[in-house]
Amino acid sequence: MRGKAESRSSEFELRNSGFSGFEIDDQEFEIRNSPSVVIERYKNPWIEANVKFCEENNIKLVG
Repeated sequence: MRGKAESRSSEFELRNSGFSGFEIDDQEFEIRNSPSVVIERYKNPWIEANVKFCEENNIKLVG
């Protein structure tokens, strides 16, 4: 459960983000990221991550 300050901050950001045409009051938004492995530039994914495991478990490799 979110705290009141966090909820007010999220509401402020949403109200001032340019979205319009819907009611914000009493809305709950949940954002979930998909599992991923982030690999820095010039790194070798075959050394830095278990690529086979990622493919088998639908984990995205991002680089």
